[in-house]
Amino acid sequence: MRRRIVDHPGLSAFVAFMLGALALTSPAWLAHDSSWPGYSGDAERFMSFIAWDAHALSHHINPLFNTTMNVPDGIQTAMPLPAIVAVPFTLLLGPVAAYTALLTTALALDGWCMFLWLRRHVRDSAAMIGAALVFFGPYVAIHAEAHLDLVMIFPLPLMFIATENIVRGDGEPARAGLWLGAATALALLCAQELAAIGIVVALVTVVCAWFT
Repeated sequence: MRRRIVDHPGLSAFVAFMLGALALTSPAWLAHDSSWPGYSGDAERFMSFIAWDAHALSHHINPLFNTTMNVPDGIQTAMPLPAIVAVPFTLLLGPVAAYTALLTTALALDGWCMFLWLRRHVRDSAAMIGAALVFFGPYVAIHAEAHLDLVMIFPLPLMFIATENIVRGDGEPARAGLWLGAATALALLCAQELAAIGIVVALVTVVCAWFT
């Protein structure tokens, strides 16, 4: 099993970043029902969205619109896809533990997806270093304190990979376009701001490739 992991750089990178994410969030796991990584404030707001999605789906209510806040108008929920994916975890252990689980998973996926993109351009060792700089970088560190949605940057490297495939003509254009659409939708359902960033970068890449 150890040799199998070592022989697959992508798998070993995922294991490394997942262990790193678990180490960073380990204090919260020790008191999973009352403690979470980061500060109070926005974190509780995201926990309310997580709790609402679990409540809504278990009661056959629209999970994308929370009617218990900003009454009577309600508000649109944030990061709907991650909150929906975490519903079984939320129902089992509660929204606080689900928040920690989502943050841990997001951190691991951030590093891993960045590694998958960078290794297309540099050696695996250099890609690992670059991904680690993102994993431990100031952007992730700051937003991990309270902004769960903005930590979920892992769809962006996937968008970059799909965009590069389209520009280079690698594989079937239709398949690359579908991958780009799926990665963009994933980013949009995690955080609208990140989807906007990915779309701008993709457009700039295509325009630059067109004129070069």
